[in-house]
Amino acid sequence: SRWRKKFGNVYFIVVQLAPFGSWMNSNGIEYPTVRNAQEKVCDTTEKCVLVSLSDSGNEFDIHPKHKSEVGHRMCLQALNKIYGFSVVSDAPRFLSAERKNHSVLLVFKNAKKLIVDGNKINSLFLFVDDISVDYIFFVNDNVVVLSSEKIDENNKIEIKFAWSGFYKVNLVNEG
Repeated sequence: SRWRKKFGNVYFIVVQLAPFGSWMNSNGIEYPTVRNAQEKVCDTTEKCVLVSLSDSGNEFDIHPKHKSEVGHRMCLQALNKIYGFSVVSDAPRFLSAERKNHSVLLVFKNAKKLIVDGNKINSLFLFVDDISVDYIFFVNDNVVVLSSEKIDENNKIEIKFAWSGFYKVNLVNEG
């Protein structure tokens, strides 16, 4: 609020912490909590937008090496949110989940067509009654379907995605 008092009701572009493992005495154990807090601040603060670096981290260096990508994403946010240009600027974000038979349908906003680079979704874990279970998946536009015989209408289901210090995301927007 001090900055807003000094500079007016300006936009803030927050760059989310990139995936990071460890270096010297630092580790990424609390990074998922910090990333989540950054997301919540941007969701609840006027004129505050988030730039995701989930695909740009380095396991043993806290600073992403591809600086131009960071600047490009910040520029896209500014063009879209501040200057009103019709450009894609937001990363895909989880919107909702629905249980259906032995599956969970995960719906994402800011995504027209998601793709998975590989035969599994990196860093996505499905827990049924607090136990990690294997699943098969398919993607249909902005919906990811996770299926497992362990899922039924009475189970407690929890899904964790990129909930570690370092991870390599391979679920991305097409293009």
